[in-house]
Amino acid sequence: MTILREKRTALGLSITKFAQKLGINPSQLTAYELRNTKVAPHWRKVLADSLNVDESELFDREGFATNKGTV
Repeated sequence: MTILREKRTALGLSITKFAQKLGINPSQLTAYELRNTKVAPHWRKVLADSLNVDESELFDREGFATNKGTV
């Protein structure tokens, strides 16, 4: 599980609700959470700000969501 998904679910937000809040497609958010897609710098900031955490907590240097336990 990625920290991105963990933080989202801890806030009680479904993929659909969080994606709507962000203004992105739920399938794109799923791809980010599953590490299938790099997250662009703009979206890293948006996601981190929305979850009230630092970008470095959510994403690795390459731009993929960080897996829990690998920070």
